[in-house]
Amino acid sequence: MERYAGQPRIKISAAVLDLHGLCLSRIGDGFFLLYKPNPLSKFRRQLKGYNPDVEAIDEHFLGALDLRWNDKHKAMEADSILTKKGYGPLMFLIGMQVAGDDGLIPIQTNQITPAAESVYKEFYEGKGRDLIETTQLEGGRHTDRPHLNQRMRIKKPLDLASAERRNKEAIGPDPYGQKETLLQEEGDVWLRRAMHEIYD
Repeated sequence: MERYAGQPRIKISAAVLDLHGLCLSRIGDGFFLLYKPNPLSKFRRQLKGYNPDVEAIDEHFLGALDLRWNDKHKAMEADSILTKKGYGPLMFLIGMQVAGDDGLIPIQTNQITPAAESVYKEFYEGKGRDLIETTQLEGGRHTDRPHLNQRMRIKKPLDLASAERRNKEAIGPDPYGQKETLLQEEGDVWLRRAMHEIYD
């Protein structure tokens, strides 16, 4: 399912390309968590001795993205996305960049939320069209809605490497990867909880 919890009316501008001060944690090419540790001291304290019954580390989260490979179309699909207001387009652009030349496509089911469809439409025919390239998806499911029947590729790459570096700096010393694993697990819980509320 493509499940996106965000604002149903999206306006895209160049500001969505700004990753300044943001951190990106990732698991391969499948799961991405965008966050801003604010304040940094509280974020690190929460990672060091996290108790979900006392503190909610997800207060720092801005967006989560779960991608999967579509073997039929040889492209990446955005399976689930959750963002705070204003960060939806940026998360989709991250997905497009990770997808590379294969491109990002809407999930090939009927379960696309109005919010997700609005972002795709804005990229296809709104201001977002200047940020990406599109090619029609052959044999796609959504032939009645051209904005959902596209393979989308980002034109100008985002500086993901710097965002990933800031992630390491925010987490601090983590020789066994336990802190980052906790961070990613909580990001996944944040995403799944929202998806459950949408589709339950």
